[in-house]
Amino acid sequence: MTDNTPDIPLGSWLSDLPDERLIRLLELRPDLAQPPPGSIAALAARAQARQSVKAATDELDFLRLAVLDALLVLQADGAPVPTAKMLALIGDRADEADVVGALDDLRERALVWGEAALRVAPDAGTALPWHPGQATLEDTSRTGDQIADLIDGLDQAQLDVLEKLLEGSPMGRTRDAAPGAPPDRPVPQLLGLGLLRRIDAETVILPRHVGQVLRGEQPGPMQLTAPHPVVSTTTPDDADAAAAGAVIDLLRDLDVLLETLSAAPVSERLARLVAFRQFTRQRDRVQHAEDQSGAGGLLGVSCGR
Repeated sequence: MTDNTPDIPLGSWLSDLPDERLIRLLELRPDLAQPPPGSIAALAARAQARQSVKAATDELDFLRLAVLDALLVLQADGAPVPTAKMLALIGDRADEADVVGALDDLRERALVWGEAALRVAPDAGTALPWHPGQATLEDTSRTGDQIADLIDGLDQAQLDVLEKLLEGSPMGRTRDAAPGAPPDRPVPQLLGLGLLRRIDAETVILPRHVGQVLRGEQPGPMQLTAPHPVVSTTTPDDADAAAAGAVIDLLRDLDVLLETLSAAPVSERLARLVAFRQFTRQRDRVQHAEDQSGAGGLLGVSCGR
């Protein structure tokens, strides 16, 4: 397979599909059938419309979006890209079988078309929740805490650069992006720390995970592989024992509460604010003297009535 693979328009590719595949496409993307297209050419044009492409990506998982990201990095929105190139770009970050399965699903949705060589719609990049390349080209080896530690060590000039990219577009143009820029400037320093990524000699981008940490978010997803869910080993007997223990604790708390109120009752005729203060003191006394936070909580519920 060479890079000179002939381009295949989406309409031609759709026209070769069996009826079952076309029906499946309309099931996955019902907006394409409203109103019914008059021809395959009309269906292809509608499938590549920006709004339809955005709607079709709403239900995609991270791996499928990453496949689109990789194809956009390889410029499949302008010319066919060999499938092997896309697989090589993703590499060992995901099992090849999973990537091929994701690719097949994207073909079913007509977000990708072609077999040995692949194409995507010209507006596919606008459907990603990040700039193309931020899922497949960026370093994912550092944790959120490690990124936060690097940010904590920055000076004000460096922070100003990151804040500017965070508030607006994550991409910025500067002569300091060039490899030979003075090393005492903020942009080369941030590039060296991995807190910026160079696009070209005049353009940098704020990495996706760095932006998430700056916004106080948990960075992720970090990997293209599906997470392994933690399976609970709790048995029904364990659950029954825990519930019985909770009931015993509740009864003990009630005993403490009744003893405390019997020894120092609160007058019902006190003004609301005075009564509230007395309830609060009683609650604190229960929690402190008996170390029963549950009893204090019960009293707090009464206090709110």
